[in-house]
Amino acid sequence: MAGYTKLMRLTNAGVAIVDEEFLTNQDADPIIVPEAVDDIESNIALQQFSRAIAEVIQQFPDPPSSDAWLAKEIHRALGLPRGIAMDVRVWQFLSCVAHPEYVWYRWSKAGQVSKERFLGGIKRNAFARLWWAAEVMKNGDDYQVEPCFDSQDLYEAVFGRSFSKYPPAAKAFIKAVSNQERGVIRAVAKDFNLMLSTFVLEDLATQQVEKLIAERISVRSSSG
Repeated sequence: MAGYTKLMRLTNAGVAIVDEEFLTNQDADPIIVPEAVDDIESNIALQQFSRAIAEVIQQFPDPPSSDAWLAKEIHRALGLPRGIAMDVRVWQFLSCVAHPEYVWYRWSKAGQVSKERFLGGIKRNAFARLWWAAEVMKNGDDYQVEPCFDSQDLYEAVFGRSFSKYPPAAKAFIKAVSNQERGVIRAVAKDFNLMLSTFVLEDLATQQVEKLIAERISVRSSSG
């Protein structure tokens, strides 16, 4: 961690530093130049977040198996308002400046890490993908994120679609399709997302949402 104890955002100057050397050399120089980061309006401490990162690297020798655990921990640790969480630059700060060692731990393959895991959006950034799953699946003090990470196809089918921002719909979708084949999951997600042009999800009861999804599963399963 490059000496930061509170959440910041990455600047364009910081993005420019994430070059080939940064992506292929785990021991590349950390991003420490002042112009690489900028303040955000809220004062969000990182100490608890940093403890969670250290713990996950120590306790989970199989990185993918840590996703559900860490999603809960970083959601609790950061306490982010959604408005700040929508700013991709705060996630880029966390992945590129605060804790790039986690990105290497979780996503390194063949000696390098995809640029998307450092600079990608909500679906791809190493930390954003975890936080948003916890945010959407949270039910009071309970987190129900495990099904989100059972399959990368399921995760991307949900969190790559606009309906993922409406928790009742995302929860209903994940529950309904978790045992379906990859092609059905993707097709039903596409169908369900298109329904947004016809239905206002916020106006539908949970049972109605579940019925719509079940109907699309039936259609897509029979056509496959």
